[in-house]
Amino acid sequence: MKELEQLLELNKDIDTLLDKLAVRRYRGIDPKRPIISDMPKPKGGCRNNAIEDYIINAETMHNKIEKLFEELKIKWIIFLNNYEEAKLTVKERKLLELRFVQGNKWKTCAMQMNRLYTNESWNENKVFRIYRVILHKIETNIRKMA
Repeated sequence: MKELEQLLELNKDIDTLLDKLAVRRYRGIDPKRPIISDMPKPKGGCRNNAIEDYIINAETMHNKIEKLFEELKIKWIIFLNNYEEAKLTVKERKLLELRFVQGNKWKTCAMQMNRLYTNESWNENKVFRIYRVILHKIETNIRKMA
């Protein structure tokens, strides 16, 4: 489903930006990096303050991450509204949320479902079976609408 793939891609983009932010945070506060702003300027350019650069870059990246989170929330709500007639159960919605909104791996989804629903045993095979049931419900819903 392209909607679910888009949600997963948004999660990957968010994770990538968070990783870049962590790297820049480390580089921005690296004690080996000079931050004296009155040092002699190299030829053809100016020397910037590393901390100032980090703050500007971090702010820009935080804004991008917030926009991606908002887009993710909106796409998730649209997905749920579009397939409301598929009558997905609470467990099925939670499984989709864990995988496509939170961006967890299937194994992590199974562990989370075990924690949430302690009266049932969840493993990767059960998660895959339920995911196939979800896809079948959605495909049936699409056929009915066409």
